[in-house]
Amino acid sequence: MPDVGLGDLLRQLGTDTGTLVRGELALARKETKEALQALRNATVLVAAGAVLCLLALGTLIAAAVLALGARMGYPGAALLVGVVLTAIAALAVVWGMRRLRTVPVKPEKTLESLEETKEWMKDLT
Repeated sequence: MPDVGLGDLLRQLGTDTGTLVRGELALARKETKEALQALRNATVLVAAGAVLCLLALGTLIAAAVLALGARMGYPGAALLVGVVLTAIAALAVVWGMRRLRTVPVKPEKTLESLEETKEWMKDLT
């Protein structure tokens, strides 16, 4: 086994530390990207539900009120259609908000890895 000098060991330590830090940064970028994609998808769902509810509100209220109004009176028909559309809109918003709450924003794996690296560096000194 060849004799390895202190300078060589320190140089190798610097190289290994740089590689480790670059790997942890790549992991942080990956976790952040995944979290942002999940947030974007949930936000799109909430926005789509809201927009569809607004479009449906105008179109369906008019059509349903006209269809039901002849049988039960126009005020009663308008109330019934409005309640049904409000229930559907509320379900879409609740569903989207629940999905938003499940998206992990904190990069757990990276934080664990950084903590391990910190402990490893303490052991070296």
